[in-house]
Amino acid sequence: MIGYRPCKVCGAETHVVDLTAGLCSACKAERTETLAALQRKFDAAVLEGDSETAAAAVDEIAAYQEEWGVRLKDAPSVEQMRRVLGDSRASI
Repeated sequence: MIGYRPCKVCGAETHVVDLTAGLCSACKAERTETLAALQRKFDAAVLEGDSETAAAAVDEIAAYQEEWGVRLKDAPSVEQMRRVLGDSRASI
């Protein structure tokens, strides 16, 4: 079918206009919710002053974004979060 592709997770035939990073809207919503939970984990760790947990959350966020090609629109970038933590992997 022209204009339709399978979702890379569930295989649902989806119009290409509705795909985001190869994901149908349902799979994108699931991944976005998981990413939001990781962001909340980072935020809570920063507020508690737990830099070890915050750094681990940033690593999880980076890996998740890389794997699924999704990012939260209004969330800081991985690099910005690393800068907050003073992580040497953040470019200046």
